[in-house]
Amino acid sequence: MSTTVRIREDDKQALDRLQAKITLATDERPSLAQVLHRVVALAEAREDELIADDEPPELSKEEKQRVLEATHDFGFTTREEDIDEVLYGGAEDRV
Repeated sequence: MSTTVRIREDDKQALDRLQAKITLATDERPSLAQVLHRVVALAEAREDELIADDEPPELSKEEKQRVLEATHDFGFTTREEDIDEVLYGGAEDRV
């Protein structure tokens, strides 16, 4: 049984690269479905690592204190609009 899955173009390119590397290493060309199956099986086998990668590391009290001490007031107020401008571009850049 199979199903269709939409993936981003860069993920498709990564699967293509993996397919090519497996082909070079084994002299057999797996299908993209087989490559994806291997990736999913590996992810299941290393589930703890996969989940842990999504969680930021916990900072110690000392590290948290150093971060707080490293802050500096530059003496001006930043408006929400200014932040939006930097992050998302000007109105002409928005779709």
